[in-house]
Amino acid sequence: MMMQPKYATVNGIKIRYLLEIPEAMKKSQCTEMKESLSSQRVVVLTPGGRAGGIGNCAFSGLRKALLKEGISVLTWDRRNSGESDISFRFQQHGTASRAEQDASDLYELIRSLSLDKVSLAGASAGGRMTLAFVAKYPDLVEQVLLQNLTGGQKAAEKLSKSYFDSVVSIAKEGGMEAVAKLDPYYSKLLSRGLPSLQQRRWTQVVQTSLENEFLPAMKRSREFLWRAIDPVLGFSEKMLSEIANGS
Repeated sequence: MMMQPKYATVNGIKIRYLLEIPEAMKKSQCTEMKESLSSQRVVVLTPGGRAGGIGNCAFSGLRKALLKEGISVLTWDRRNSGESDISFRFQQHGTASRAEQDASDLYELIRSLSLDKVSLAGASAGGRMTLAFVAKYPDLVEQVLLQNLTGGQKAAEKLSKSYFDSVVSIAKEGGMEAVAKLDPYYSKLLSRGLPSLQQRRWTQVVQTSLENEFLPAMKRSREFLWRAIDPVLGFSEKMLSEIANGS
């Protein structure tokens, strides 16, 4: 029987995740599973873009190979993606960008699953989140795999427009209900899942404070991309060197 996604409440929202256990570990008794997990290797897969991680084909080959080798795999839908909750109430006293908030959400998810350490594989936006996670929680990380990281002026301009500028224009003109109805990404996101999920997330979007939550979150996330554009958006050579050296 295939394992089914579950939800964990982290940082005040519901995050959808799937922790897949190799066949050999499934044979353990339930009482031994938590102890077995804490001592086993677990790899977190975070794809790029704004797509959900569960069922995403980006890392399908790696996922299968890891499970075959006896390594557990954790996939998850970041907030505002897949079938997780939608929230722009970013933590860290209102100073977090999207990548930093995702890193905080993942940290709390890992804690809720009683995992001691994990390895991380991230692509593009998932790679930026992975770097933000390693920078803040280095003691939790065993190994890191990064794929398709973007950098440079053109990439920053393109992502700023597609991720932030367009939806901010819609929000300023028509409010959060316009975001739910007119923005291509959010209108599609809100059509996913069962009617109960659609209604819950519609409410989450339209009840978001435009001035106190949405616009500040977009502004901080855009600034995160532009704080350094080479060699990786959001991370200068110095930042990457500090992460690599654990400083």
